[in-house]
Amino acid sequence: MKREISIIIVGYNSEHVISDCLGFLGASDSIEVILVDNNSTDNTVDVFRKMCQNGIVVRRSTNGGFAAAVNEGLLSANGRCIALLNPDAFIRSEDLLKLARLVDGEVVAAAPMVTQGDGRSVTAGRLPTLWRIFVHMTGLSILGGLHPVFEGHYLLRAHCTQGVRTVDWSTGGCLVVRADHLRSLGGLNDRWFMYGEDIDFCWRSSVHTEGTVMLDTSIIVRHLVGKSTASADGTLSDVWLRHLYEAYVANTDPNLLERACWISTVTLGFTARFLVFSILCPLSRGDRQKRMQYVASRSLIYARTFL
Repeated sequence: MKREISIIIVGYNSEHVISDCLGFLGASDSIEVILVDNNSTDNTVDVFRKMCQNGIVVRRSTNGGFAAAVNEGLLSANGRCIALLNPDAFIRSEDLLKLARLVDGEVVAAAPMVTQGDGRSVTAGRLPTLWRIFVHMTGLSILGGLHPVFEGHYLLRAHCTQGVRTVDWSTGGCLVVRADHLRSLGGLNDRWFMYGEDIDFCWRSSVHTEGTVMLDTSIIVRHLVGKSTASADGTLSDVWLRHLYEAYVANTDPNLLERACWISTVTLGFTARFLVFSILCPLSRGDRQKRMQYVASRSLIYARTFL
């Protein structure tokens, strides 16, 4: 039976979160759920089968990353739309169907508002061109509410108050896309193990095929982890930043000067953040001080990424 949405959940040792994800989602005759398991060593598959008895399980013999898993799940999908959903993201089926109703014609993807960290920024925004990165790193994005030209790579939540709006990209942690469009692009770009494939997909969609990506700010998704910067052992990683630069290069073919300016903007921006938060940290106390220490440490790692 043709479904409106095929949800693809990529799991890897996700038994501790996937039950809550499926429980929050609920059941719908218009939705099928596909778990692509990246060779988990825990009970992810068993938990999924217990909670989603009509679901589809695709077991992989190796962990080849997020994009490769999505592309394999796409082969089993029967829906008009594909919903990419992280096992630690929580959205109700009716909200996914609401997003699917936005996806038609030139609108190739729709996303809810997914917040992480301190909640001030939204994991959606403008493509990481040189200007958007400059606006983001210098703090000029605070003026994004006055004019879209000042919107940075990440949108600020304070500026997302107009219901449904267009964006250049949104996180693949919860993203509804037109199935035929995703297939026409050959699926997600699997050059990266993880991080960057969602931006690359939106870049190819909005720029190369003139498709539109919509953000419905009335639907807010809770992302339990929200640690896109954590490596497998839980330490901070700059992999996402390297992949962001690679996506910029792959989709814009910048000259050497533009590449140098992009890297310099990122490096100097994070260096400035490290210095500011290092100075402010001793002046704070308690949780606020811990937060500043974390931001300072993270900024230093990112400032060294391209050195």
